[in-house]
Order: sequence, then C-alpha cells, then structure tokens
Amino acid sequence: PSAAVVTTARIPYLKLPAPPKPHGENLLVLKDATIGYNSEEKPLLENISLTIPRGMKLLLRGPNGAGKSTLLKALRGNVPSMIQQGSRIENQQLKLGVFTQDLAQELDKDARAVDLVTDYARTGADGDITISDEDARRVMGA
Repeated sequence: PSAAVVTTARIPYLKLPAPPKPHGENLLVLKDATIGYNSEEKPLLENISLTIPRGMKLLLRGPNGAGKSTLLKALRGNVPSMIQQGSRIENQQLKLGVFTQDLAQELDKDARAVDLVTDYARTGADGDITISDEDARRVMGA
C-alpha cells in the first residue's frame, strides 16, 4: 500500500537586534549662547539655551532677519566663532545632515520628498542600502 509522506519545511528566520542608539538622551545642547558673526558688533542672538533630545522635531519660524538661519548655523557648529559666549555640546554619536534653503532649487520638482530622502539615505556619503521607505518617513516626521 502506498503511504503518504508528510514533511514540514522549516523556513529560516533571522532576527537581528535593533541598532545601537546614540549615547545619552540629548543630541545637541546650546547653553547661555551669544551668537553673532563679528565679535566687534552687537550679537544677533543672546542668552540662547536650547536642548535637542533624540526624536525631537524642531520648527523655526519668524520674519526675515529674525535670526533663524543664524541660529541654525550656530547649531550646525561649522563656524565655531559664531558662538561668542556660552557653549555648544554635541553628542559624539550625532551625524548631522543639513538641507539648506538654496539646495531645494537643485532638486527634481516632480519627485516626492520621501523618495529624495530615501535615495540619499541609501546612496549618500554615509548611505545604507537597507533603509526602508518607512524609516525615511519616520525621520521626516511623516
């Protein structure tokens, strides 16, 4: 008599741990900062204290000339002399990306923002091809 052969195939499963998070809760801190371009002139911003914890979304809004771009440049830290007093403390694990106002003119106007971000996250200088659309949306706050 014929016998039925039943087998169960085991599908391999691999679960990796979540990637390590930056050490510490705060990514960037300004303490009692005085910010300006020229120490011989009146500072543009004074007594600025700002803590940016992991996951925070930040919106700066105000009229032209209010100091929004100046504050962002000071936060970036690429011109250390801008912080004339006080301190800027950056988490050692922070990788700061910058999207300047004039860069928008170079982008494909027909592309979706999430596609542009995802493409750069996968192929940019520190790119990671495993970045998902969902991860890109989460970073963008969507």
